Amino acid sequence: MKKSITSKTGIITVIILLILIAIAIILFPTVNNKDHHDDNQPLFEGLSFIEKKYHFSNPEILEKQQQTFISVKEADLNSIHDQWPVLPVNITTLNFPLGTKIHDVQISYPRIENISIPHPVSYGSCSTVTAESEEIYTTDEMYPKSHVSYHLGVAYQIRNIPRF
Repeated sequence: MKKSITSKTGIITVIILLILIAIAIILFPTVNNKDHHDDNQPLFEGLSFIEKKYHFSNPEILEKQQQTFISVKEADLNSIHDQWPVLPVNITTLNFPLGTKIHDVQISYPRIENISIPHPVSYGSCSTVTAESEEIYTTDEMYPKSHVSYHLGVAYQIRNIPRF
């Protein structure tokens, strides 16, 4: 007796669901085609993608006067800030027309390898009384905390034209 009641309840439930689905299809018209991707139009019309890849050689490590100096052939310059470690950096500037919208920046890099060095990395100094940053040099935290960073902003170019 219980099996026939359970099977009748299941059949009734399925019939009710089918009726509700049919009502939903009738009452809610399909979404306007403008909201869907047209196969004849490019998916990302008006968008550009830029991919930058960098390859760096192994760092050159020089130890001198109880300090470690690090250089990388492909680096543009050394980051020198008072009291901070002097490290090689690569800076890339991408210029876009005013009004350009950057939707996403994705950064990936291979596994990071730790290299042991016997002496601290040399630090930037603007005077002979400047010492290394205790906050950076006395902690076990990695410096810098991020290997890659970026800044999105607007810049203005000023051209100085010499007058004779």
